[in-house]
This record gives sequence, structure tokens and C-alpha cells, in this order.
Amino acid sequence: MTDDGESFQMVRLLLDHKAKINILDKQQRQAMHWSAFMGHIDVVMVLAERGADLMCCDKQVRAGALHVWHVA
Repeated sequence: MTDDGESFQMVRLLLDHKAKINILDKQQRQAMHWSAFMGHIDVVMVLAERGADLMCCDKQVRAGALHVWHVA
């Protein structure tokens, strides 16, 4: 498992190389969901700055990324 600093650097590297920021997994979750859920605030911030969808909802719970961040 990586710490926040390593996660942040990896996300920046991927985004700098044109990674798709709003790509969905099988549960309709995006990187924004997972970053918020795991408490990686610095990653949430860089995703938001780079244009991530802040209103995205997952398939199962229909929880938005900002809701997940608030609850976590």
C-alpha cells in the first residue's frame, strides 16, 4: 500500500501522461470515489483541479464522490 505522498505523485504522473480522469470501474466508481473513500485529500484536490467529475455517482449506492468524502 502506498502512502498519501506516493499516491499523489502517481496520480499526477498518470494525469500528466493523459490518463482518463473520469474512467469508470465495474461499480461505476471513478478515481475520485476511491480517493475520497481512502481519505487521500491531496489526490481528491488534484483530481478536482484537473477536471474530475465531482458529481459522479456509483452504480450500487448511488453515492457521489463528495458524499463519500464527507462520510469517510
